[in-house]
Amino acid sequence: MILKRVHSLDVLAYVLVPLFLILFWLRSLTEVYIPESLGDLSPMPLWGMMLKVIKGNHIAASIVVMIMALLSAMGVNRFTNRYKLLSKPTVLPGVIYILLVSGFTEVQYIHPVWFFVPLFMLSIEKLFNAHGKQKPMAWCFDAAFWFSVGTLFFGKGMILFAFILIVMFIMRVFTTKAILAAHFGLLLPYIFDFAYYLLIDKTALFFETLHVNFTTPVAFYSHSAFSKTYLYSMVVLVVLSLINIARQMPIFKIITRKHYRVFNWLVIMSLLAAMTPFYSLEMIPVISVGSAIVIAYFLDVIRHESVKEIFFTVIVLVTILAQILI
Repeated sequence: MILKRVHSLDVLAYVLVPLFLILFWLRSLTEVYIPESLGDLSPMPLWGMMLKVIKGNHIAASIVVMIMALLSAMGVNRFTNRYKLLSKPTVLPGVIYILLVSGFTEVQYIHPVWFFVPLFMLSIEKLFNAHGKQKPMAWCFDAAFWFSVGTLFFGKGMILFAFILIVMFIMRVFTTKAILAAHFGLLLPYIFDFAYYLLIDKTALFFETLHVNFTTPVAFYSHSAFSKTYLYSMVVLVVLSLINIARQMPIFKIITRKHYRVFNWLVIMSLLAAMTPFYSLEMIPVISVGSAIVIAYFLDVIRHESVKEIFFTVIVLVTILAQILI
């Protein structure tokens, strides 16, 4: 009855979240694999600073990434519990998030997206807080500012600024002043960064770094038959969860309806981005934010406890098989 335990907020449930993470990420601790990518050779400014600290030490890199993954999982829990997206407080969405990002062990290795995701979620929460405010400009500025700081780790995350604007529209803060504030918040970290490169007389390097990280395609992951099967099964589960939420929308409170629309759009936009030549498996931690919430709701509304347990057990078993066979 694992699901019954994680679908709560007791002490054991909180213990299970990091326990799931450690169990499913042991492989990243035992294998010496520090991937080299074009983003590492010409890193975004904050990512370059982080590389100097952890690059070359796979144990330190793995521990740091595990911490960032745990922060992301707890951020997903915070969304569901603070905004009452499920029937009761629970750590279930966080556990599902960990399962979703654990299928491909390559996702567990050091990558700038893990530093982008918590800041990205912080920017979404800022916009949630902007709802209903008479002057939401400050919240929109903060949201775009923290999003922009995240892109100084993961430059290709910039494409999701369109999603930030969609969230502003859904939360009814899409005014001219709010849009200007958001764009200024987006530009400010880059203005500071440019000023630093100007001081050290390396402005050409600044623009070259942005060009490489924003426009360079990445090598697609070479899928096996099982990895494709695993991906398709997860996509089917997410689609079923989205359909379930669409059916339940009329019974939601207005504000809850807005919140779920945000996460539905996040799933759709991040999936579309992942299908372009500019992204690959590194989008899984982003896709999993919205996916974990909609899947958790799908499990939450199933009436029969035995059916819930079966669904959850299948997700766990499929993740274990993915780690073994992919």
